[in-house]
Amino acid sequence: MASTSLSEASGPPWTPSQYYSFIFEEGVKANPHGDAFICMHQDAHYLSAMAGPDDQRERQDRTYLAWTYTQMERAVNRLCSAIAAKGVQPGQSMAVLTWSRVEWGLCMWAAAKLRLVFVPLDPRTLERAEETRNLFGVVKPAVVVVEDVSGAKGAEDWWCAGRDDVLVKLVCEGNGRDHPPSLQQAAWSSFEAFASKASPSFTPLPGGTPTDLSAILFTSGTTSRPKGCTFTSQALEFLSQGLSRNLTPPSRVPIATASFRAICHGYAMNIWRAGGTCIFASAHPNPAAHLDALVAERGTYAIMVPSSARAVIALLNQPGATKPAHLELVTIGGDISAAPTLRRTKAAFGARRALNGWGMTEGGSCAVGWPPRSDFEDLPGANSDGVLGIGYVLPGHSVRVCELGTRNPVPRGVDGEMHLHGPGIIDRYLEDRYPEMWYVDEQGRRWFRTGDRTTMGEDGVVTILGRYKDAVNKGGVMLSPGVFEGILNSKEGVGEAQVVSIPHEHWGSVPVAVVRPTSPDALPANWKQALREAIVKGMGEEAALEDVLALEELGLDAFPINGSGKVMKDELQKRIEERGLGESRL
Repeated sequence: MASTSLSEASGPPWTPSQYYSFIFEEGVKANPHGDAFICMHQDAHYLSAMAGPDDQRERQDRTYLAWTYTQMERAVNRLCSAIAAKGVQPGQSMAVLTWSRVEWGLCMWAAAKLRLVFVPLDPRTLERAEETRNLFGVVKPAVVVVEDVSGAKGAEDWWCAGRDDVLVKLVCEGNGRDHPPSLQQAAWSSFEAFASKASPSFTPLPGGTPTDLSAILFTSGTTSRPKGCTFTSQALEFLSQGLSRNLTPPSRVPIATASFRAICHGYAMNIWRAGGTCIFASAHPNPAAHLDALVAERGTYAIMVPSSARAVIALLNQPGATKPAHLELVTIGGDISAAPTLRRTKAAFGARRALNGWGMTEGGSCAVGWPPRSDFEDLPGANSDGVLGIGYVLPGHSVRVCELGTRNPVPRGVDGEMHLHGPGIIDRYLEDRYPEMWYVDEQGRRWFRTGDRTTMGEDGVVTILGRYKDAVNKGGVMLSPGVFEGILNSKEGVGEAQVVSIPHEHWGSVPVAVVRPTSPDALPANWKQALREAIVKGMGEEAALEDVLALEELGLDAFPINGSGKVMKDELQKRIEERGLGESRL
């Protein structure tokens, strides 16, 4: 056992309960006539031939798609029967290139039952020939599902044409009869026509092993080509209960991020295993639609990244806005958060509890977290303006914080790079890219180097200070943008603040703050000087901001974000460098 004076800790033992392909049956058994999947932008009768009726459901009056677990299972079984009839075999891949819609969920369930490798991809990929060829060349899908005719044309032109290893080609929108003759001749089918008449009975295939590849989820790729994260059946079985500590059949959860992002896959999997309700408010991420879903569908659990939360808070602050009335928990994840951010979010949403979460596509969300039913106000650090911890080491996993570039754990309270070990962490990237990110220790345990600057307290609480690649190395002093942002976002009139590292001839790099006010006139007089002083007071003279800019000074109305809702700091850096450092122009 590691010394408690070093930054290394392990959670309690964990034993897998069952094979991944059976996990969705738990939700069906727990809540057969409760809502499983709601897609508020799709018509109530959409794909009704696949789902059939459920006369025992609680509500029959919705004008948009809302299926119970009984209906969801029936539709999934039809899809499985139709795919299996085409000769698709376990271990082959299913590439799904759609926005958030019911077909995405059907494909996710069907892939598990058929023991296929589920690969959700950004549908915009099909607009780019080289990227499509590269991804499909690695994934080698036997099943391809696309959003619309345009996507089908891209997939056919860039990959599918003339290939006999693509056995099923489906288009979500349209009925097939309106497809161009070229697509009909290439055997593209509409989703409904393909599966609506297939058998509604299908038994998950027997066999399989814990090491079977079950999903490939891609990183957001904001600074490089997206990395494919390979998840085994065992990893998904663990992940499917790692996030569900706060979920039960009454849980109703709108998902704010795009369906091809790992956070959507992770939460949907957990919601459905627990028998809760997964809600897609819109096809594309939309803060207004997300708020509507929380209100209209009595949302009990809100999950979003900080930028999305701030967008919803801005809507809630408008005159006449309706707050969610049933919100038990709001979780801010995908980025680091400070106590003032969570306090503001909890109050604005009217939630009973609030937590900060953390995760990475590689599986980190199952390694560290807070106990069930936690509220940040009862946890360490709630009374400070600094970055909050992300929790304790969870069952089956180990965490160590090491000196950067080594395998040597640092003393507790000293920052270093977080390394993760456990069944929920991937053991390689697709194509075996970046093998240096992993190593095997003297006990035979395989560790993943996260690239996150982290501390572990004497109490075992893990706190992430930010990505090493985003850190400001000012004259040899490592400064975390998240600490800056925690202070700045708590100040009057600041709607959102981002701090980026900018190269500097003397210091190496310096911190620059970019601020979006809550409203055009919200910031007080001399606000830039006030923010500078707040940083020096909270972090010391060595952290003094080199510049403070209003977002509009960079020619932007909003912070640039990726498909996960995270701010693209590389774009901010580029604009600041083009503008030059110096006195602000406002």
